[in-house]
Amino acid sequence: MPDLSLKSHPLDVLEFVREHCSTGVAIVFVTDVSGGSVRSPGIRMAVSSDGSTIGYVSNGCIEADVIMHCLRAIKERRPAAISYGLGSENFDLRLPCGGQIHLLLVPVSSNIPLDATIATLAGRRNLTLALYADGRFSSGSDISSVDPADWAFRIIPKIRLFISGIGSETIILAEIAR
Repeated sequence: MPDLSLKSHPLDVLEFVREHCSTGVAIVFVTDVSGGSVRSPGIRMAVSSDGSTIGYVSNGCIEADVIMHCLRAIKERRPAAISYGLGSENFDLRLPCGGQIHLLLVPVSSNIPLDATIATLAGRRNLTLALYADGRFSSGSDISSVDPADWAFRIIPKIRLFISGIGSETIILAEIAR
């Protein structure tokens, strides 16, 4: 069963990718959604060649199938596009939300420069990630010219919550935040 842990921010996914680059890993991008969906377009999941995962693209409805396709993409070393939901080729895998989700599974080689992207997000700065249909991607603080057939995703840093005060409300809020 896929790991549907709370770690699903693009920074978490990219750190996982960097950790597994040498053994094989694929990033799962949601490229488009229609109707109801739990995940908006962007970096949403990664799968390593040993089947371990981080993030998710649905509430567990399709993750096992996504993992299978990622393992194939890693083995074949080429990106794969796949859709789920109403009107997709995967008519036997329905999304309870009734929508449709389009994914691009991108195997990542060890020569992709992830460090600058991770450092930007870890430094709490926004960035734009440009994704091309052939699986290449680039990032920067301002990528303004992206081919119309490709995608650009704005990534914001993780939410940080500062709590100050005294009393039970402060303690309860800190527990909820954790």
